[in-house]
Amino acid sequence: MKSLISWFVKNPVASNLMMFTMFVAGVFGYSNLDREFIPKVTINGMTVSSGWPGASPRDVEEQIVTRIEESIDGLDGIDYIESTAREGSYNVNVRTKLGIDYDKLLDEVQSRVDGIQNLPPNAYRPQVFRWDAREDTFYFALHGNVDRLTLQRAATDLRFEITKLPGLQLTNQMTKIDEQVTIEISEDALRQYNLTFSDVSAAISRSSINLSAGTVETAAGKLQLRARSLANDKEDFNDIIVRQTLNGGVIRVRDIANVIDGFDSAKFAAKFNGQNAAIFQVQSPDNMNVTEAGRSIRKFEEEINTNLPPDLTFSIWFDGSEMFDSRMELIGSNAVSGMILVLIILMLFLRPAVAFWVTAGIAAAFMGAIAIAPYIGITLNMISLFAFLLVIGIVVDDAIVVGESIHFHVENGISGNRGAIAGAGMVVKPVYFAVITTILMFIPFLLMTGPIQAMLGQISLVVIAVLIFSLIEAFFILPAHLRHLKPVNINEQGKLMRLQTKIANSLVLFAQNIFRPIIAALIKFRYITISVFVGLFAMSIMLLQAGVAPTAFIPVVEGDMIEFNARFPEGTNFERREQVRQQVEAGVEELNKNSKKEFNVNSNIIERAGTVTENRGVQGFFSLSDPRTRPTVSSKDSNMLEKFLMPIGFDTV
Repeated sequence: MKSLISWFVKNPVASNLMMFTMFVAGVFGYSNLDREFIPKVTINGMTVSSGWPGASPRDVEEQIVTRIEESIDGLDGIDYIESTAREGSYNVNVRTKLGIDYDKLLDEVQSRVDGIQNLPPNAYRPQVFRWDAREDTFYFALHGNVDRLTLQRAATDLRFEITKLPGLQLTNQMTKIDEQVTIEISEDALRQYNLTFSDVSAAISRSSINLSAGTVETAAGKLQLRARSLANDKEDFNDIIVRQTLNGGVIRVRDIANVIDGFDSAKFAAKFNGQNAAIFQVQSPDNMNVTEAGRSIRKFEEEINTNLPPDLTFSIWFDGSEMFDSRMELIGSNAVSGMILVLIILMLFLRPAVAFWVTAGIAAAFMGAIAIAPYIGITLNMISLFAFLLVIGIVVDDAIVVGESIHFHVENGISGNRGAIAGAGMVVKPVYFAVITTILMFIPFLLMTGPIQAMLGQISLVVIAVLIFSLIEAFFILPAHLRHLKPVNINEQGKLMRLQTKIANSLVLFAQNIFRPIIAALIKFRYITISVFVGLFAMSIMLLQAGVAPTAFIPVVEGDMIEFNARFPEGTNFERREQVRQQVEAGVEELNKNSKKEFNVNSNIIERAGTVTENRGVQGFFSLSDPRTRPTVSSKDSNMLEKFLMPIGFDTV
């Protein structure tokens, strides 16, 4: 190691080139980093689900769920099976053990489920889905005072446009329900034209079809014979010919029936700010740049609203990129402030040149870590940025020890290349082993499995990468920059440098006259010292166990959205569920009326409110006003909303 230090000190161009390369590579690495709010989490598990229209929960359990459980029970690698049967549908959740071949087990479960032969004839074949823990990054709404069919078809077309935008490939239309064409046949018309229901049914089945009839080989080549006349909407079905009369006339479906475009079930409602709405949910893809996705969807919102019909509006309901960017800006500004404070503190107690190059070395170590971040699995997220802030203090220690050692040698008459080499060489072992032992402490987090590894793994990777580059910077770059240090001549110092020297000397006097005697006394009475610290450690453990000092793996951070969920017993009618949804909307209006009184906010505390009535219950998502214009009181918001919803009359809110 000492020979390498000597070579870099004597060849400062190599040191400068290395530092320059770290900064340039760091810029490119930063531009290639994926940006996400939290790291992607892999959850080992799968769900077997499907439906059986009209079946009761008991029938679903006895004739489908039990058979699925029996078919997959006993497979090696399954931790537990949890099933839910409800009216017309079911879910069988399979949680797998950690450390198994997940893909192999998924294929085995799929094979066992496909091999079930005695399912009810009207039940849909069960499907196996792997658990995919993706973060919800955006919510959109297409809303207006139009009928639901028109709204859904416009939303379907809009979804295809949204999925073309970067980072928005996984856009799901949450409120989409199956469309259905209903044909109401008039008995009087059947008698008038001497037709039967079977005649009409056969005509529709015969005409509404896509059919491939093979190929015909001609002199010009092969021709495909295909019929594409599958009816999709009201007009297509109205034009179907049921019978041709002897005088050349035709009887069409419109002559004998009333064709209605509608839905499989009319018992559904979705509202956004009081208007009919189609709601879109966007989940993060494997490679995500949430900042770029936010810019693209905000631009899309401006452009699409100029092209939509006047009675339709596209709105961004929840924009996760704004939260991400604000957090990044906050953490970034804190990091810059921290670097400036480090520089100021170092300049007070060390030579300005030492302080400057130590601070520059910290920045170089971070840029080096960022340069390799995209290639070792680090993404730009809240966890990794926390790790960058965490490691600043460790990196400062390494550079300060080396810089102060070189400074000590210079002050004692060993300057130039010899002083830089001797100063760095004297602290090689302590600094090297301090960094290596710290790295070894973080390596076990990389060997963990399960969702927790995604969180702690990011911290470990960041800390290890920064520490490695800090070691490189401290021994191969910093000594080359400090080789120009000269002994201080007090008579040649200006007023500021004299003040700095006094401050630095005061720290030395404090260490010699106060700190050193205290340390000597602690060492002299070492058994008492050890006993006191053991007692303090035991006291801290008792405080944790007693709950006096609360603990949490991840702190509770109040967000900018309130979620409402109401679940009903099986068989609850749609009118009751819709009544609850309307009560929720009334509660939101009442909460907004009391914004000034309860929260001292002049505008509505809830800016955007969306509610959905579906088969299982009622859902609501409420976006709060800009946090810069209101206090952070999300929990109070939800408590106040519950207060206004009390007349609902049940507990599952």
